[in-house]
Amino acid sequence: MVSPTISIGLSAYPDDGKAFEDLLRKADEALYRAKKAGRNRVTD
Repeated sequence: MVSPTISIGLSAYPDDGKAFEDLLRKADEALYRAKKAGRNRVTD
């Protein structure tokens, strides 16, 4: 049996940046924090 999991990193305009690249970087950083914290997480 397969049990899929999900981890999500979020960023918000304009608090985390105004440029697309800044928002993407913040979301990527949040994603890796979620993965490090365990399965089935959402972090910002």
